Amino acid sequence: MSCSHAGCTNCRELEAQEAQVQWNETLWALRASEILTLVTRAYHLEHFDLTGPLRTAHIASARQIACYLLRRLTGYSYPMIGEILHRDHSTIIHAYNVVAKQMAMMPDRKRVIDAMAYAIEHPAEQQRQVAV
Repeated sequence: MSCSHAGCTNCRELEAQEAQVQWNETLWALRASEILTLVTRAYHLEHFDLTGPLRTAHIASARQIACYLLRRLTGYSYPMIGEILHRDHSTIIHAYNVVAKQMAMMPDRKRVIDAMAYAIEHPAEQQRQVAV
């Protein structure tokens, strides 16, 4: 955005805000990629398994965890996560709720998912692979 007023404070503030938004979107895109990579490695899958049509229990579980982590760690909307995973937003909402309920009822499941989240949030500190 450019303004004919040299040194316009409003223009500088708007440019700074736009730059921050672009930076945040870049970080979130990188984080989304990291989340999908972590889930596929932990579950011994390929990226296309998370976005493809197969619904075996193993793949569906991994996909649900990816949905949960994408929502929790990026703040992406359900429709945006649906676009990433080639699913309808209502499927993403269901997956998020399933994982949240499992975490509340199953301490081992919560521990694994929290470890995955920690690995994404603290990549330098977390060098070990998360095993499912």
